[in-house]
Amino acid sequence: MRVQCIANKGKDLPKKYWDAEAEEEYTEYYELKIGHVYIVYGMYLYKDIINYLVAYSINPALPFWYPADLFKVVNQILPMEWYFSHSKGTEDEITAVWGYQELMDDKHFDDLMEREPEALKIFKKRKKEIDEFM
Repeated sequence: MRVQCIANKGKDLPKKYWDAEAEEEYTEYYELKIGHVYIVYGMYLYKDIINYLVAYSINPALPFWYPADLFKVVNQILPMEWYFSHSKGTEDEITAVWGYQELMDDKHFDDLMEREPEALKIFKKRKKEIDEFM
C-alpha cells in the first residue's frame, strides 16, 4: 500500500486524537514530507485510530508509526505476505495489527520501536521484500 503525506503537524489531526493530557502531541511536528508518497510496512489499530508503519523520510532505514490521518491512500494494494492479528484487548491496548509476519509478535513490535538491532535487521529485510513487491 502506498500513502501520500497530506499533513505533518499534530494540530492537523482530527480532534479524536487529543484529550486534556495531549497538549504536547497537539503541537508535535512529524518528520514527514508533505506530498511525498510512502510505502506502508504495517498498520495497527488503537482506540479506533489506525497508524501506519513507514520508513523515516530522512533515514529510510528507520521505521516509525504515524497516524493514518496524516496521509491519503494512493495505492490500495497490500503486500502478498501480510498477516493480521486481532485481540479484544482492553481500552488501552492495540487491538489489531496488519503487516509482515514478525509484527504479529509483541516482542518484535516493541523492539522495533526501541531500535533493537535484531528488530531493525528484520525490518530491513521485510522492507526490501515489500519494496520489490510494490
